[in-house]
Amino acid sequence: MPKKSHEELLSELSKKQEALQNRIASIEAKKRKEEDRIFTRKKILIGAFLLEKFKNNPDELNNLVREMDNFLTRPHDRKLFGLPINSAQSLSGQSK
Repeated sequence: MPKKSHEELLSELSKKQEALQNRIASIEAKKRKEEDRIFTRKKILIGAFLLEKFKNNPDELNNLVREMDNFLTRPHDRKLFGLPINSAQSLSGQSK
């Protein structure tokens, strides 16, 4: 078997490097997806906990919704909680 040239060796190593970089990117993407899934599940459970906690105490639930007033900016979200929608929020919500 003839000895490979430097160019051939570099080409092979470059291909292996590219394959490894693609594999690393794929694994990192899977890791981010799993982290996002876990974070979303935590948000759902926290929301369910708060709704259950305040189920028999509407005044406390109303206090929580008032506290969320600055946090909720999308008109659809504000409507869900019965919060007023001003014209600036309505316009910004349409572009999202």
